[in-house]
Amino acid sequence: MKKFLLFFSLYSAVGFGQTTNQIDSLNAIINNPQNDSVLCSTLFQKALHLKNSNPSLGLELFEKCLHLAEDNDYKNLELNSLNNLGVLCYNVGANDQACNYYKKVIKRTNQYNRFYDFEFMALANLGTIYYGNKEYEQAYLCYQKAIKQIKQLNKKNGNANKRARNLRTLYHNIAYIHLDQNQYDSAIFFFDKTHSTQHDTLLKIVKLDTLSDIQKKNDYAYTLAGVGLVYQKREQFDLAFDFLQAALALRNDVGYPTEIAKAENELGNLLREKGDFELALAYFRESGIKAEKMLLHKEIGISAKNQYEIYKTLNMNDSALKFHEIYLESVQSIKQKETESALNEFTFVNNLEKIENEYKNKELTNTIIRVEEKKREQFFRYFLLAILLIVFGFLLFLYNRFRVIQKQRNIISEKKIEIENAYSDINKEKLKVEKKNKVITDSINYAKRIQEAILPDDEGLQSFFKNFFAFYLPKDIVSGDFYWYRCFDNIAIVASVDCTGHGVPGGFMSMMGSLLLDKIVQSDQLDTAKILEELNKEIITVLNQSSGGEIQDGMDISICLVDKKTKEMHFSGARNGIIIIQNGKPIRLQADLLPVGGHYSSGKKKLNRTYNTQSISLSNTDWVFMYSDGFHDQLDGKTFTSLGIDEFENTLQELAADPNNAKGKLQKQFDQWRGEMAQLDDILVLGFQL
Repeated sequence: MKKFLLFFSLYSAVGFGQTTNQIDSLNAIINNPQNDSVLCSTLFQKALHLKNSNPSLGLELFEKCLHLAEDNDYKNLELNSLNNLGVLCYNVGANDQACNYYKKVIKRTNQYNRFYDFEFMALANLGTIYYGNKEYEQAYLCYQKAIKQIKQLNKKNGNANKRARNLRTLYHNIAYIHLDQNQYDSAIFFFDKTHSTQHDTLLKIVKLDTLSDIQKKNDYAYTLAGVGLVYQKREQFDLAFDFLQAALALRNDVGYPTEIAKAENELGNLLREKGDFELALAYFRESGIKAEKMLLHKEIGISAKNQYEIYKTLNMNDSALKFHEIYLESVQSIKQKETESALNEFTFVNNLEKIENEYKNKELTNTIIRVEEKKREQFFRYFLLAILLIVFGFLLFLYNRFRVIQKQRNIISEKKIEIENAYSDINKEKLKVEKKNKVITDSINYAKRIQEAILPDDEGLQSFFKNFFAFYLPKDIVSGDFYWYRCFDNIAIVASVDCTGHGVPGGFMSMMGSLLLDKIVQSDQLDTAKILEELNKEIITVLNQSSGGEIQDGMDISICLVDKKTKEMHFSGARNGIIIIQNGKPIRLQADLLPVGGHYSSGKKKLNRTYNTQSISLSNTDWVFMYSDGFHDQLDGKTFTSLGIDEFENTLQELAADPNNAKGKLQKQFDQWRGEMAQLDDILVLGFQL
């Protein structure tokens, strides 16, 4: 049974078969680096490329990167190099050296009080080595520390999804620690924690065959196999078979031949222990075929040995002899591979010691050089001190010589300081005012970004309507005008809203109005008049206007419900009408006189506010214009008269005839009309065509 153990470095290793061009490009940078930072990063990248294909060269490059990073205080590359050196040592079997590197990572992350992602990975990898050495207590302690570190990182800086698989793997590894010590209940508990799902529920999910994520299938396979082994050790063979068979099915889906061969051997072992020799032989046979293709000598040996023992039990001696020979050949291959691995480990460790000794000798030489440099620096300091004493004596002489002159200068300086202090006080007050203005302006600018964020996306409106434009021109940084849009398939609801006031108060009202419309319009079942009535109630409730408080602000609003399928439009308005250009002629739909919001009454009797709905059929050539009063109420700079609704209507007729660059035309006419006159109100003009 394979243990699905966490083992990785922060940077993913590059795949095998890197092109010569990639290595050549890295060599070119190493031979002529711009600076130490570039050299260090390039050494690290080259080491990543070569650590699988040429571990010895990868070792040398990682060590160079490590020492260069230490010399230049590149902490990220330093910890990354230590972590990868640990991985490299582990891969060649040098576990003691790997442990040393991981312990250095843990020690230095605590010294730096940061880079804790490296620490939990080092703890996890260290636990893996302890587990392999059957030092279960130490392995368990490392895994628990890694889990605690991950949870703290998730709380501190997020990225919980990024570390979720690491957390699942650690729970899985702890389950195997309990399993190896025959602590079956604890093993099951941690297998369940691996995916936050009970193992029997996990089995049902797999049997439904609805999983599509390959990584999830692979992870589930390891967990199901682990649970199956628990039930096998408990001699609950039927349950064990269900879990192991489900794990095999997932591995077949993933298409990982090595794991499939191992899973088939696991099922064979279970069935042999159960006494079902015929089915056990079938699984061992399939495993042997796959293992032989992949040259998995260990799995070949397990398959052959079990088949030999079963055939021997069944007195089928010829078949038993055949598989015994295969078993002996696999044992020989495994011993040969172990010998090669031991030789590679010996060579690797010797290279590692050689490189470390070279750096120790280099460090000793550097220490001697630093001592000599310190002596030279000390001599220079004494020489500089003597020069300073001479200069100080000369300055003292000058001070005594010109003391009388200095007294006179002091009087002048005092007067000058008084004047400068007065100017300084004025400047300080000026800076305070400027600072306060900047803080206020920055806050309002940020409020503007928030307000713009809640406005509808013009792309959504343009995708619903054949033509659409929004001419939106706040008087101040933030606006009391806004427009709102919601779409339900073929039905769209569009609102043009003019809130009481402009600037910051109007901005607050506009954001409140947009959020209240979001709350009210949840489906296409509401009519426009009902929306205005509900909006009126919500504003009165939110601003506590029914009790006659000081805040009696409201909104002038026009709202249209457009059915693109039937080409019908329903309109309701509160003090804001709309203009429709139909067959080149304008049609005005008037609004009701009362706004939404505010406490309006006749004498002591409160008015019951209701709104009317007007409907009209539209063609593909008709234009609908919604607007606030800012454009047609603007005064010109000469006669101080407003543009007026009639002139505004003429402008809209011209736009309907030629809608190209509508916003630019509106901006141009507005600027020409007002001249030198400041903009008096927020401006909003919407136009759309089915």
